[in-house]
Amino acid sequence: MTKSKESHIIIQPNHVSTAKYRYTSIEKNIMYHIIDKLQEVMSKDPFEVYNEQKIILELRQLDKNNNYNNIKRAVKSMAKKPVEFDIVIPKENKIRKNLSLLIAAVEYEVRSKYITLVIPSTACVFFCYVGGGFTAFQKTVALSLNSIHSKVLYELCCRWADRGGFNSDLISFRGYLQIEGKYSQIAHLRNKVLNVAKKELQEKADLCFNYSLEKRGGKKYDYINIKIFSNKKIEDKEIIVNEEHYNYVYRFLLLFYPNHIDNSALLYTNQISNKGFLDKAYSRFIRLDDDLTSNKKDKSDIFNLLRFVILKELGISSP
Repeated sequence: MTKSKESHIIIQPNHVSTAKYRYTSIEKNIMYHIIDKLQEVMSKDPFEVYNEQKIILELRQLDKNNNYNNIKRAVKSMAKKPVEFDIVIPKENKIRKNLSLLIAAVEYEVRSKYITLVIPSTACVFFCYVGGGFTAFQKTVALSLNSIHSKVLYELCCRWADRGGFNSDLISFRGYLQIEGKYSQIAHLRNKVLNVAKKELQEKADLCFNYSLEKRGGKKYDYINIKIFSNKKIEDKEIIVNEEHYNYVYRFLLLFYPNHIDNSALLYTNQISNKGFLDKAYSRFIRLDDDLTSNKKDKSDIFNLLRFVILKELGISSP
């Protein structure tokens, strides 16, 4: 599978999806742009100290009508509502509770096409810490989805695509979609959430899903099964990114660019993917992995090949 020149992969920490925060569709779009701008400062170090960040965004990217009032309302909402999220520290088997405002300040010049968002250092932890797991997905696809439920379900599909799907009790599933207390009737859940998202992903996304509901605890539906598929209609338009290849390339680069030094492995994988060289890197790295396993090449040989030859061929200008 290949990726079109219009595709753009971003990495999103998994705790962003599970945070206790009710997003509108435009707020979610703002977050996608913020996360995209912060890709280069992402880290797996749970004790990373981040600096305050200024993010400059074009208004038309946030609202197709360039409606500053809509954008201002969304930004104000994000600036005054704290988000509660968990930081998973795998090596210490700990979970750290965090609470932060996402936007500290907004700068906007009248009649300008741009807006500047000031992201506090505490919110950078929310946007940038990937040590507890992350999901890679296509920014252009996520932005194109109109329903907030479509956006969240697209993130879920990208997260669990390599397993072919996932199962959940409906209480947890409703919590994930931030619809607790809403759509209590199964018909409403089907028609206003699941079917809307299913149709929109089929029309716009590289991944889509089918679902089934079960009655496991009694007479009421209380469980959902999601099956995830590559979208053949979109695949023909060549905007598919192979998540298995992405993860393999990232894990291979970690052997030579470990996270305790910096986040080069993540940055290089992102750049390779966005330049359309993911499949090429996957094939090349499999051969190198075989050479390493069979002792045809040692680790220093492969590192030098990566640094001076292969990464440059894959579009990395200064590895």
